[in-house]
Amino acid sequence: MKEVNIQNTGLLKRAETLVSDPGDAPFVATAIKLRENFKHVIILTWNTRDYKEDQLEKEDIYIGTPEDLMKALKLHYERHENIEKITTGKITKKIYKILMSVHKEKEQPNE
Repeated sequence: MKEVNIQNTGLLKRAETLVSDPGDAPFVATAIKLRENFKHVIILTWNTRDYKEDQLEKEDIYIGTPEDLMKALKLHYERHENIEKITTGKITKKIYKILMSVHKEKEQPNE
């Protein structure tokens, strides 16, 4: 993957509107840039409180903890079909659904 300089692209200024701590803006700017090539982007951090999750979700950028990812991976591995009954964690559900959609895309033959 080639290196991208987010400093001069305007992404950093845009990202600063999506966080409460300007120190987290580079992570959001990188996620915005990644969205050019990926359907969904998940930022994993223990510091979720500084991100404006509702606004980021509108851009298909999700904030979760490493624990959320591990729970979603476990659920995906176990192939739980009814996620709503298993967990109440909003981000765990979202990560699980992303994993399932990627898995289903890979199962479909190329047309």
